[in-house]
Order: sequence, then C-alpha cells, then structure tokens
Amino acid sequence: QKQAQLEKQAQQVGPMVNIDSFIVNILDDEESRYLKAAITLELNTPEASIEVNERMPQIKDAILLLVGNKTFGELRDLQGKIQLRAELLNRINSLLKNGKVKRIYFTDFVVQ
Repeated sequence: QKQAQLEKQAQQVGPMVNIDSFIVNILDDEESRYLKAAITLELNTPEASIEVNERMPQIKDAILLLVGNKTFGELRDLQGKIQLRAELLNRINSLLKNGKVKRIYFTDFVVQ
C-alpha cells in the first residue's frame, strides 16, 4: 500500500519553482565566455517550495559558484549538461531540510 502510494507520488508532477535567467562567466583559456541560463526546480512537496523560496539567495549562490567553475568545453556538450544537472541537484538538496528537488529543468541554456 505504502509502496504504491510512493510510486504514485513519484510519477506526479511536483510543485515548480523558477529561477530567473542569470549570466555567469565560465572558464576558458582563450577568451571570455559565459553561460546564460534559467532553471526550473521540480520539488517533491509544497513545503519544499516554500523553503526553496526562503533559501533562494543561498540556492542562487550555490548555482553561481558551481557553474562558475565549469569550462566552456564541459558545458557545450550534452554529457556536460547532464553532469551539471546532477551536481546542481545534489548541491541544492544539501541545502534543503523540508523536502527535496526531484528534477531540474533547464528552460534556457546558452553558452557563448
């Protein structure tokens, strides 16, 4: 019974919180490069969305620090984006106490 309930919850779309578009300088030997991105977080509970909004400055700081240490080469290919998504998920979830991020969606992602 409980397992079926958990599976149903996992399949349902959770509350969404948008993180506005941001621009970060990324590492490159040759020239100055940057990433412009916007992210939507899918959370597992309504409480988590309240906490995400309360902790937004911390979350944005964590994202900017993480992305700022990436290279142009890492962010240019699909594997790099998948890796970034996994790292962001872990980093943001480590900040949350009242729930967690189920999925991260890039709603805008431009590397230049």
